Amino acid sequence: MKKLILSTAALMLATAFSFAGTPETKSEAKAKPEVKTETTTLVYHYTGKDAQGRIVFQEGPATDCNNQGSVPCLWETSSPMSSPQTEAYINSNATVIETRN
Repeated sequence: MKKLILSTAALMLATAFSFAGTPETKSEAKAKPEVKTETTTLVYHYTGKDAQGRIVFQEGPATDCNNQGSVPCLWETSSPMSSPQTEAYINSNATVIETRN
């Protein structure tokens, strides 16, 4: 009977020690990789209007801006835009940098 109790106690100790570890090992096992998010700012400039009255623009800074009306000459956004586009879409999805008339 003593052998059975000692064997059980030894087995319990061995099991307990197998789950034990140093604090360094525990923190290394739980370390999560850092996730960095970068936002890219895209700059667009006004080049004209198409036959339907939509704004035509190109990516990049403006060299010359001859817009007539309330359309910004230069704007930036964090999401890509497709040309041509409506003035309302540009005004709601972009930050105006420069307006020239």
